[in-house]
Amino acid sequence: MFIGVTGSPVVTSPIDVAKVAPNFYSLFFLLLRLLNETLVLNESFIFLLLQYSQKEDKYEEEIKILTDKLKEAETRAEFAERSVAKLEKTIDDLEDKLKCTKEEHLCTQRMLDQTLLDLNDM
Repeated sequence: MFIGVTGSPVVTSPIDVAKVAPNFYSLFFLLLRLLNETLVLNESFIFLLLQYSQKEDKYEEEIKILTDKLKEAETRAEFAERSVAKLEKTIDDLEDKLKCTKEEHLCTQRMLDQTLLDLNDM
């Protein structure tokens, strides 16, 4: 006599057990196979999780390196922009000075020409 799922006693005969036994063993081995597959899948999952974690760490390190390089490049770009601005100002100053020098040269040339004319007229 067995106790059923509902708690009431179940009377079985040897014939009933003979009919159920192959199904029981079949289901039991199916359960064992599924448990084994579950363990294999669990191990695969853990392995993949570790791989993912390592890749994630690697990518985080790469992001940090690239972020540092970006900051350095931005700093160099800002310095270059300031240098360009200074050079442009220097060029503007030199162009202004050249213009003034040319005007002075032109005035001096006119004075010399006038002086030469005055000397020739004497």
